[in-house]
Amino acid sequence: MIIAVTTFSTERDARIVAKTVVDEKLAACAQISKINSVYRSEGEMKDETEYKLVLKTTKEKLPALEEKVKEMHKYSMPQWVWWDAEASKEYGDWVEKS
Repeated sequence: MIIAVTTFSTERDARIVAKTVVDEKLAACAQISKINSVYRSEGEMKDETEYKLVLKTTKEKLPALEEKVKEMHKYSMPQWVWWDAEASKEYGDWVEKS
């Protein structure tokens, strides 16, 4: 199982992408959380509210998921990170089938 994470400036944008990738079976599920992000951009310190989108998918679906998220994203360089995750057999099987 793969966990992939990106962020959005609005909850609406995060929700649209979440519903699209789950509907298209690129992700088994999506979770949206309101977060505070602190980072540097163009030499300035930023402290902003964002919405974190966590997606559960498979290695096979990851390239198509990444392409769809980046295609829909409004940021010119969206955060896109992922990692392998262990899960219970039942949950892992559900992610594989979803």
